Amino acid sequence: MLCDYASRDDETKKASLAGVFDRIWAVGFPAVHGQCYLYVNLAQYAQGQDLSIAFVKQPALVVFQAPFPVPQVPGERPDKVEALVRVAGLPLAAPGEYAFQVRLGQEVLSE
Repeated sequence: MLCDYASRDDETKKASLAGVFDRIWAVGFPAVHGQCYLYVNLAQYAQGQDLSIAFVKQPALVVFQAPFPVPQVPGERPDKVEALVRVAGLPLAAPGEYAFQVRLGQEVLSE
C-alpha cells in the first residue's frame, strides 16, 4: 500500500497511514515522485529469508530492486513481517503501469 506519510506509535506499535493512493500523476516524462511510504504486511513469512522490494514498469521491466532487511522483533510472531518503507525520488521514465513487488529471490510474494 502506498501513502504520503506513515508512522508507528512507539507504545501501541500500531501503524498510521495518511494519504493512501494507488496512482501517481505526472505532467510530463521523465518524472520523479518526491517521497512516499510503502506499507508492507506479510503473513506466513519465514524470518531469515532474503526479501527485496522491486519497482517494476509493467509487464516486467525492473526499474530498481533493493534488499529489504527484516528486523526480528522480540515478542512478535516469527511468521509475520510488517514494515514502513520510505521511498524518495521514485523514477518514472515513461507513462504506463508501475508496481511495487515484495520478492523472495525472484518469486513475487506481494504486488
